[in-house]
Amino acid sequence: MAGRLPPGFVPHPVWDPAGPTLAEVLAGAGSGIGAALAAPALRSGLLAALGRGPSRRAERTSGGRARPGPAAERPALREAMALDSATADPGWFGPGSVAWRVQADASMYVAGVGAFALQLLHPLALAGVADHSRFAEDFFGRIVATAEFVQGVTFGGRAEAAARVEGVRRLHQRVVGTAPDGRRYDAADPDLLAWVHLGEYLAIAAAYRRFGARPLGPGDLDRYVSESAVVATAMGVADPPRSWAALDAAAQAYRPTLAVGEQTVSALRFLSDPPGLPARARAAWRLLWAGGMACVPPWAAGLLGAAPPARAELVACRALVRALDSALGDPPALVAARSRSDPARSGSDLTRSGSDLTRSRSGAEPRWPAPLLG
Repeated sequence: MAGRLPPGFVPHPVWDPAGPTLAEVLAGAGSGIGAALAAPALRSGLLAALGRGPSRRAERTSGGRARPGPAAERPALREAMALDSATADPGWFGPGSVAWRVQADASMYVAGVGAFALQLLHPLALAGVADHSRFAEDFFGRIVATAEFVQGVTFGGRAEAAARVEGVRRLHQRVVGTAPDGRRYDAADPDLLAWVHLGEYLAIAAAYRRFGARPLGPGDLDRYVSESAVVATAMGVADPPRSWAALDAAAQAYRPTLAVGEQTVSALRFLSDPPGLPARARAAWRLLWAGGMACVPPWAAGLLGAAPPARAELVACRALVRALDSALGDPPALVAARSRSDPARSGSDLTRSGSDLTRSRSGAEPRWPAPLLG
């Protein structure tokens, strides 16, 4: 993947995502401690605030049609997961990876907002979403499906990860059409796949650095980008970046192709205030939106027309994220991965350290996978 701007475009300095301010750290620590102490009582309230209930094996879209339940119900995935379990396969990353550390964190809620906002800047990527997904009718269903994929390739064994990638690649074969500007698009185009990958991992890394348990240092950023290349390669991205500087340069190389048109404005309006979101969830969503806008490169924020979030919004966003992380527990896919790689821990009280506090997960049911819009 070439990371060069064409003549006439001046490259910006490599983006160094901001870490939390002292006020944000203190707010996160306080809310994390409070949420950990009151986890059983808080869990249902937090889920309600985000407009989520317990996961269901089948849900219905706004049109009344049945939407498939969890992907594990599909035979190919069931077989792959059974194979991984039998062989105790650690997957593409494993327990010592930065990917496990980052993508188990509730900062993924914020990352999802930033990643999808970046995707909207590419007219052809946006046209594919608009024409071939139930984005408007089943917005949160798309969140869950995308989260399931990300969690599966991160924490699943290698057979499961490969099966999930193959499923998405088959789906992409049908996503072809013509954008409003008359250009043809194809979701399997390596160029489009690369933009989605770049936006996704820019946002995830930035969100974890600002709102995560243990913000990433420069070396961790490079390692995380290098680890993510395995997913990009499997999806069909040619020569994905393997360092933060290369990721930033590759994203900047897309600047001449990005634009904000009528579809983008409409999608941004929808994303900033999704219709049908329960009233009790709107305050939480506004904080996640503000956090997401803080997790895109400044040049992209300029294209999006996003004003810098207020300091108070970012303090409140970190407080929300750390409360979610403490109260909701580890993602089910991580719990399963730990049990698969170390059966002796299956069913045990798992303790995770390194957050705003060290917390026991006893009594906390694992949360449904954190949504990553992609």
